Amino acid sequence: MLVNEARERGDLYAEMHLSTYILSVVRIADDDPGAARDGLRRVAGQWSRDGDHVQHNGLVWAAVQTDLYAGDGSAARDRVNGHWPTLWRSLRMRVQFLRVAMPGLRARCAPAASTPAGAGPLLRVAARDAARLERERLPRADAQALTVRAGLASLRGRQGGAVTHLREAAARFRGCDMPRRAAAADLRLGSITGGPAGDALAGQAAAWMTSQTVRRPDRVADLFAPGFFARRVRDSAIGHGSPRPALRPSPYTGAARPRPGRVV
Repeated sequence: MLVNEARERGDLYAEMHLSTYILSVVRIADDDPGAARDGLRRVAGQWSRDGDHVQHNGLVWAAVQTDLYAGDGSAARDRVNGHWPTLWRSLRMRVQFLRVAMPGLRARCAPAASTPAGAGPLLRVAARDAARLERERLPRADAQALTVRAGLASLRGRQGGAVTHLREAAARFRGCDMPRRAAAADLRLGSITGGPAGDALAGQAAAWMTSQTVRRPDRVADLFAPGFFARRVRDSAIGHGSPRPALRPSPYTGAARPRPGRVV
């Protein structure tokens, strides 16, 4: 494992880089947010607390994503809001990658922390971040903004708008070669539309995530597309330990996805 190799040679920079965002994604895919948090606490104690470094941003980013995956939207919101003034003063927001990544992250926290009865102020924050993403004029930023706007529409009871935004977001994520985000949008789209077509779409997305070693596709949808209180399709379409179905071309990678009905 790359982290172990970095640790063995005393490369703290590489260890921090690998152990924050990257390793948290691995542990989230394994449905182990507790291990992700334990790992973040351990590496945080190894890095300087003086000043503000790229590594500090990586720690916050990983912790917020872990909170979102675990369903703790309020903790995610508080964490990212507490970090925002420091991030802004650091001038790192002059880097376009972070101008997309961090507002996209904060925009997901607001609907995740919302309830149908008390979402107003938080939704305004998310709407402003969506507009910020759109101003970047990047396909991946537009796709994230569409996902945010879909969640806002759902929370406001505008399911037609949510469906339109999700369908466009999934298409744009596929065009950006971001299959994990595309699958999350499709899973959410299928779960709110329902019926045979919706169930098939959500099952297809869940099956593809499962093929990519994601244990809980429904929670990954909560991470990348929060703000929906409709029923959610879990990863039971391909249960843990089930025989692997035959494959046909995937809408996410051009590789393969499970074909129901046959076992190999």
